[in-house]
Amino acid sequence: SSRANVAYDKVKGLGTDLKSLGMQLEETTKLSANHMENSSNKIRATINEISANAERISNSIQSSGDVFVKQSGVLVATTTDTVNKVNNAMSSLIDSSKEFIEGGDNILKQSIQFNDVISSQIKMLNESTKKADLSIKSIVKSYEGANVDTFLKDAGVIIEKLESVAVDVNRIFNPKDEEDLWKKFYAGDTSVFVRYLAKNMTKQQVLVIRNEFENNSNFRVTVSNYLSEFENLVSKAKTNEHSGILISVISGADIGKLYYILAKSLNKLN
Repeated sequence: SSRANVAYDKVKGLGTDLKSLGMQLEETTKLSANHMENSSNKIRATINEISANAERISNSIQSSGDVFVKQSGVLVATTTDTVNKVNNAMSSLIDSSKEFIEGGDNILKQSIQFNDVISSQIKMLNESTKKADLSIKSIVKSYEGANVDTFLKDAGVIIEKLESVAVDVNRIFNPKDEEDLWKKFYAGDTSVFVRYLAKNMTKQQVLVIRNEFENNSNFRVTVSNYLSEFENLVSKAKTNEHSGILISVISGADIGKLYYILAKSLNKLN
């Protein structure tokens, strides 16, 4: 009976524990149900918020898509217009390049033609210059020849006069030798009297020249003519291009020597 009581007590205690456990389970279940309900509400609210946000995002995306589509259209139109402008510019540039190349070819051709013309003109100018140079040289040579010929003609006339005057001078100073001198003169040696006086006039005769010049009018005229004609010859020689050579030759010749003797004797030496 004690065992039964013990068992009864255990069973009773177990029943009490089970009852207490059942109450705890019931309370726990209620708490869990409340918690689940609260969680469900929170989840529902979160879902609703997510749905709202998703809708807003969708609307924003759609709106952005519309804007993007519009901007894409504008961009495409702008790009097409730009491409067309670029194509037009390239076409214009190509045309300009062709015109430039054609113009360059024309300029090159014209330059070649111009160079040919210039070369031809330069060649003609060189030939003309050579011809002109030859003509000038010929003219100068002709002028020099004419000038020399004129001088020689004038000089020949003057020398003949000097030789004639020398004959008169010789008659005064050397009458004894006149016959031999005339023979040579008629033989063609027309300068024989001048040469003889220039080489053979004595110092005594030179001293007599001044007195004879002052007292003998014929002698004075004769000597004056000689001096005048010789100085005329020298003046003509000075106008010639080869004046130095001519004057040197004239002065060193017998006519010059005789002039020197006469002029020095009369203090008329220049």
